[in-house]
Amino acid sequence: MLVPLRAIPGRVLTVLPVGIILGILYYALLSRKIPVMICPKCGASKNRDSVATCECGGMFENLDTMKWVE
Repeated sequence: MLVPLRAIPGRVLTVLPVGIILGILYYALLSRKIPVMICPKCGASKNRDSVATCECGGMFENLDTMKWVE
């Protein structure tokens, strides 16, 4: 567990690039936002797939592009 002070700069130079690459991969692959669809007729929601019609007869719309009226 303990590392001599002389070995720390050499280890940082090898571990830092690996940590940066793993961080970028984590951000790019695991933090992707899954599009959510919502039916304006009944309020049902689901993840986006090939089915566009709801069981109630409405059409699923992308939650991000849906217009909200108060």
